[in-house]
Amino acid sequence: ALALGLSSISQAAVITSFEASGIVSNQVGLSTITFEGLGSHDGTNACAYTSCTGNFEVRENTDGHVHGSAPPFTATPIDGHWLTVPNDLSSGSATFTLGSSYDYFGLFWGSIDTYNSITFFDGATQLASFSGSHFIPDLEADGGQTDWNSNRFINFSFTDGDTFDSFKLTSNGLAFETDNHAYGNVSVPEPSVIALMGLGLAGIGFARRRRTQA
Repeated sequence: ALALGLSSISQAAVITSFEASGIVSNQVGLSTITFEGLGSHDGTNACAYTSCTGNFEVRENTDGHVHGSAPPFTATPIDGHWLTVPNDLSSGSATFTLGSSYDYFGLFWGSIDTYNSITFFDGATQLASFSGSHFIPDLEADGGQTDWNSNRFINFSFTDGDTFDSFKLTSNGLAFETDNHAYGNVSVPEPSVIALMGLGLAGIGFARRRRTQA
């Protein structure tokens, strides 16, 4: 991970990080969803989770750009499949329910835009929300489709025993494109032992130094 940030909405603290360029997935010991076999060139509403509601499509990368949505850079090869929110509309959202509670979620976020956002819930309670602008200036949220500065694998790690059981993807433009989702329960250090390296904080205006081992 190159940079870390901390967000607090309600009572949840979430550590965010992104992987180095060239890394498109995180599958070690985690449940993963690649959307393979679920999409078509024109898109389908196939659900890879316990339930999926809202405006979304799973698409097949047959020739690159499809209906205003681009396959995530290098993460979705030719003939691969990816998730786009909304579908052919210029704005919309979709909610994905996992069927259990987890403290980690990761996804390859393609062509990051400031108007893309991901929001986590525990039941009906909103826990935390992040837009593409959260990762500025370490990354660029300019919708670039062919460079690593706006295409990365992003990690969301809940701390203090908090967990989520669903998430919502929202885009107020074309579009929120993702692939290679990963989720599970992992050992997450408390925020007090995380060195926050330059990433903007959402809702918390402080940083704490990493504790070093003797």
